[in-house]
Amino acid sequence: MALRYCLAFPLAPVEHLILESTGSGLASDIEREKRRISDEALAQKILTNGSNWFADFWGNLALFDSQKKLSERLQQQIWQRRAANAPHALANTLRATGQGQLKDVSDKIDKINTELLYLSGTLDTKYTQIAREIFAPYLHVKTVNIEHVGHNIHLENPEIYNKILTEYLCYNEKE
Repeated sequence: MALRYCLAFPLAPVEHLILESTGSGLASDIEREKRRISDEALAQKILTNGSNWFADFWGNLALFDSQKKLSERLQQQIWQRRAANAPHALANTLRATGQGQLKDVSDKIDKINTELLYLSGTLDTKYTQIAREIFAPYLHVKTVNIEHVGHNIHLENPEIYNKILTEYLCYNEKE
């Protein structure tokens, strides 16, 4: 959403755009329609089965396999945060802002009027590839690929995540 905000409001006072393991949208109408259908089926399952079901389902996606190495306590906190969501809010979020709703904006990244930092984890091969192929070619984008973490860098290695953000923000403030 932050990427799209910067594109929709190029004069907005955004000094730094930091993206963590995010895509630029699905390229084709067919891909988006398939995803909308999939998202609607998931929305219905959430409404039928509830937030606890969602927390179990979401946490078991391959995308989050690297989180299984986190402490039991942290894994439980993540699960509780997911389970605390209202089923209707989860369903509506999928329907309104799921990947099926988002057109590809990869050809517009050069229109962003601010420096951009893109973070990905080496264990998240999909978003590491997106970083390399879609974001890295632009001069105003800095990509950082963090070793030994997956999709949620901020959870899997908060120390390195905070260090990278602090260095990036402090460096860019001096310019």
